[in-house]
Amino acid sequence: MFGSILKSNGIARRVNYVRNYLSHERIIKRLHKMEADISSLPAFVSDGSEYFTKYHFISHNGGIIQGRLHSGSLEAWELSYNRGNRIIDADLEFTSDNKIVLRHGWAENLEQGQEPNIMTHKDFKNSLIFRKYHPLDLDDMINFMLTHEDLYIAVDSKRDAAKTFDLLVKTAKNLNAESILDRIIVSLYNFEDVVSVKKIYQFKNFALRQCGWQHNWYKLAEFCLKNNIRVVNIFDFVIDSDPEGVKILTSKNIHVFAAVVNNLSQLEKYKSLGITGAVSDFLSESDWSLIK
Repeated sequence: MFGSILKSNGIARRVNYVRNYLSHERIIKRLHKMEADISSLPAFVSDGSEYFTKYHFISHNGGIIQGRLHSGSLEAWELSYNRGNRIIDADLEFTSDNKIVLRHGWAENLEQGQEPNIMTHKDFKNSLIFRKYHPLDLDDMINFMLTHEDLYIAVDSKRDAAKTFDLLVKTAKNLNAESILDRIIVSLYNFEDVVSVKKIYQFKNFALRQCGWQHNWYKLAEFCLKNNIRVVNIFDFVIDSDPEGVKILTSKNIHVFAAVVNNLSQLEKYKSLGITGAVSDFLSESDWSLIK
């Protein structure tokens, strides 16, 4: 069963990979066109204490659990942590009554009810994911961080980044847990959201995700360098079709995490470009030492 699930997911992923690769090939020239001069901007300097220098894998949507992807469940989080991962990807969605829960998307069928209906908070919390695993809400996420003091969370706000992070900050303060905000990685899709969220709270860790697909490399590097964004997350098909763009970022010591990568040989090729980690469904920290 586990093998068949992975095989099915793998086939679908490769089909999407080829489609995205071919599409991206058509816009490489635009991405490489110089639109910002970064030559005078100093590269970032790392002291080795930052999460992105210590850890190499981000558990995608909490990580895999018994062959199931995207559960974002308590059991998946516990498994990822116990396997050594110290960065977990958390997708935050709003319920129909405006509560935040961990959910990859309401259209995805996790066997919690009639899809793709947006659930109430009560219904979400009272129904097991895949009829087996315990769902998490914002309070649960914060409490998990309190009991796992070395854990970082890469937060992906699915709708309305400013509203999401405003509520996250308020909830952490109400739970006397403001300290966990230093281990929140504010992971955003565009420059505008970075500006908006910085007005809400002075988070220590920002990252940009799905870069390269919609960004000019030089403008992306310039924005990161001027706004102290040390990490970007780039699709694997973008890396494959445009490795020179990745080198522009890594030349300024902007750390790149490839997404989503579950293959060590693929990651070995990326490491040669200067990439220092990956978003992965099941790779763990011990696997990094296996990469040449």
